[in-house]
Amino acid sequence: MKLLIITQKVDKSDDLLGFMHSWILEFAKHCQMVTVICLYKGNFDLPSNVKVFSLGKEKGVSRVRYMLNFFRYIISERNNYDSVFVHMNQVYVVLGGFFWKLMRKKISLRERRVSARKPEKKPTVSGRRSTRKRWTWMT
Repeated sequence: MKLLIITQKVDKSDDLLGFMHSWILEFAKHCQMVTVICLYKGNFDLPSNVKVFSLGKEKGVSRVRYMLNFFRYIISERNNYDSVFVHMNQVYVVLGGFFWKLMRKKISLRERRVSARKPEKKPTVSGRRSTRKRWTWMT
């Protein structure tokens, strides 16, 4: 299997998204080839069957340039992947979905799910607890 991963950041020293580095390592163990397109490319140490391309956020390029780089990479690397895994960036499924469907690529989207919660009681200025309902809905 040859896989394309689209994610926000590849940087093993990042506090929030550093886990993605270990995910890519694990995918690399099970895939013949892994191609990664990210917004920001930082420090990484990945095996030889992994290629990492940046859309250019670390260089400060414009959003138009991000989009042009995105299309350039998905088209030029089209023979190096047969499945697409998009991590928490639904916009890339919208942008590349038509092309990927034409090329018969399998598309998978991983997004953060938030379920409905019970109302929370929060302290108010007067010291009494508020019973105001706070809901987060599933998308």
